[in-house]
Amino acid sequence: MSSPGWSRRAVLGALGSSLLVRPALAGPTSSAGVALGLFASAPDWDYRPLLDEIVALGAPRILLVVPHYQDSVRAVKIGPRPGFSPDRSTVDRTLAAARNRGLQVALMPLVRLTRRTPTEWRGVIAPKDVDRWFRAWTAFVCDLGGLARAHRAGRLVVGTEFASLEVHRDRWAAHIRAVRDVFPGRLLYSANWDHHRDVPFWDLVDEIGITGYFRLCPPGSTLDAAGAARIWRDLLPRLHAFADGKGKPLVLTEIGWPALATAASHPWDDTYAAPPDPELPAELWRGFLQARESVGRESAFYAWNWFGVGAGETGFGLRGMPAAQVVKGAF
Repeated sequence: MSSPGWSRRAVLGALGSSLLVRPALAGPTSSAGVALGLFASAPDWDYRPLLDEIVALGAPRILLVVPHYQDSVRAVKIGPRPGFSPDRSTVDRTLAAARNRGLQVALMPLVRLTRRTPTEWRGVIAPKDVDRWFRAWTAFVCDLGGLARAHRAGRLVVGTEFASLEVHRDRWAAHIRAVRDVFPGRLLYSANWDHHRDVPFWDLVDEIGITGYFRLCPPGSTLDAAGAARIWRDLLPRLHAFADGKGKPLVLTEIGWPALATAASHPWDDTYAAPPDPELPAELWRGFLQARESVGRESAFYAWNWFGVGAGETGFGLRGMPAAQVVKGAF
């Protein structure tokens, strides 16, 4: 689960030329990629320098993440929030820029909450009118689907971590039919790491999307790369077996760790009260990539997340962090 408040880390002045790198050609074969959240507080922010950095990293694939908001867990309206969401022309421009750089593009619409308690997030949304909520969600996704089609994106996420809403199979079926009418590429649903076995509509999408925020060790302890590799060598085959059982490919839609000492025990939480540890995500990435190489099947994934301010970050941002050079090895 990505942190609901992470977009507040958008510090526009920090996204300057000091972190720019020369673009390079992206390789065509790797199933790995990088997520880029369109999280800047200026709705017309230019993400092209960040795309150049991702290309220079060697990543052939990108997941562009577009956040919209609803007021609370009970709300039925979904829309852009000033200072937190990109405008539509920015999404259009960024899709075009990504394709022009040779990146294979996927698009992920995301819902966040404007008002929330510490335990509320999109996984517990309980709208007062479920049908109105699904109409709003479908309108959002179909609009992005039209942009994705225009720019020849390959993947579109039809939903992300909506654990409390997954029981509505008929509504999801109608939603997915509507999205297919506007987008001809592959559709996937992104299930929360601890809820993927409960999704009742895997048969309706093309790929099994699962977030990678699995707890790797108990609270109060931590792991090095070797320990993380042992756990992922057991976990990855089980995830592939689950996807195989559904007859679908597996995609880890989000995987990454906050730069905190609790990254291995609370990998989904970049707000946890813990000391900063910028080296630990690099260790955990080494372990994951070692396991991915050794299990005999290439696990598709998107590294979360390239948006960030670099050194001093305690969230998931990869830019300027030790983990970025480790992730580069996947490409």
